[in-house]
Amino acid sequence: MSSLQVLWLSFNSLSGPFPVEVLGGLRQLRELHLEENKLNGSLPRWLGKHDRIQYIDLSENRLEGSIPPHAFSDLASLQYVHLSGNLLRGSIPQWAFSNLSKLQYIDLSENLLEG
Repeated sequence: MSSLQVLWLSFNSLSGPFPVEVLGGLRQLRELHLEENKLNGSLPRWLGKHDRIQYIDLSENRLEGSIPPHAFSDLASLQYVHLSGNLLRGSIPQWAFSNLSKLQYIDLSENLLEG
């Protein structure tokens, strides 16, 4: 599975934290579709190491905590981020989406963000 480029597991009943041992090793991953599940915990740190990823949809889960300061800033290929409908809280870090010249879409609605 190390050459997998698109992972689409949307609209299932996946629960618990992100399975780091599986998803963390997908270095060729370009699209991650995990919306409408029951995933919980914080945003996974391994996401920031997937420099080829272009599309992230983790909306309508139970993700909580804050958005890390440099969560996405090293993902130069990133174009789409959809994190709505979670339990993310706190302020949006100034550098979370910096240096993303290809970024076209961000949706952080329906969370508990402030500032």
